[in-house]
Amino acid sequence: MPESVKNRKKSGVELLEELREAYENEQVSALVGSGFSKNASKVFPMWSDLLVDIIAELYSDDLECLVNKYVAIGDSDCDANGRAVRTMIERIGSLEIVSEYIRRKGYGHESIDCYIESHIPSIYDKDGHLYIGDYCLTDDDLIAHKLFLECKKWNNIYTTNYDQLLEKTRDYYQLPFYKETINSAYRLSGSISSKSIIKIHGDMANSKYEFDGDKNLKYIIAKEDYEEYPGKHEPFTSLMRLSMLQGRFCLIGFSGSDPNYLSWLQWMKDVLDKDGE
Repeated sequence: MPESVKNRKKSGVELLEELREAYENEQVSALVGSGFSKNASKVFPMWSDLLVDIIAELYSDDLECLVNKYVAIGDSDCDANGRAVRTMIERIGSLEIVSEYIRRKGYGHESIDCYIESHIPSIYDKDGHLYIGDYCLTDDDLIAHKLFLECKKWNNIYTTNYDQLLEKTRDYYQLPFYKETINSAYRLSGSISSKSIIKIHGDMANSKYEFDGDKNLKYIIAKEDYEEYPGKHEPFTSLMRLSMLQGRFCLIGFSGSDPNYLSWLQWMKDVLDKDGE
């Protein structure tokens, strides 16, 4: 093959065709992020949304100064506030903001875990319907999740989301695929051969205060959680690394900026670079 052809950059259509072919051969896993939950309801927060109240509490003076600055140059109050929050996140870093919140609260990781559960809505069953608070989710609200879970050829579904939308939708419509939900490493043994929903950062459905056997936290969110993840949660790390190396991932509602994802991606690149790929 001529070098010019071999090195030609593939078009988006060609890449999508390759992804479709790999999916048909059950070689693609889905990686679902917080953006996907917004298909069901806008009340589900993105990363920046989740940090708004924390930033307002920790850095109120700096935030006010930025809002006034942006209003002065023509932003509306709403736009100025959103822009100010984004600026604070860029300056400090989202993980460091969370870590500072935990330090100032002074009673360990439980402070941010309680915060998460007060800011991410829980879903419950009532009279044969799914509810968020007083709102009854309709078929139109759940259509994206239903169609996604009807795609039976995902190798596995991985998610960094804490919410239960995937599992609740699966059970509500009695969908036959991805029946196993895995939220701890000990459940990987014997279950990973079947198609599963794998929650790699925590699960609001878990009634125990722990994540993957670690009783000091319930959700992966702070800087220290990510730094300690490879050592404390080695089975999840190994699974993700091998899944990325051996198959393909389709990112859905997921920005690709998650620190764990980036570290796994760097590991895969290092492995492939050794073979000149």
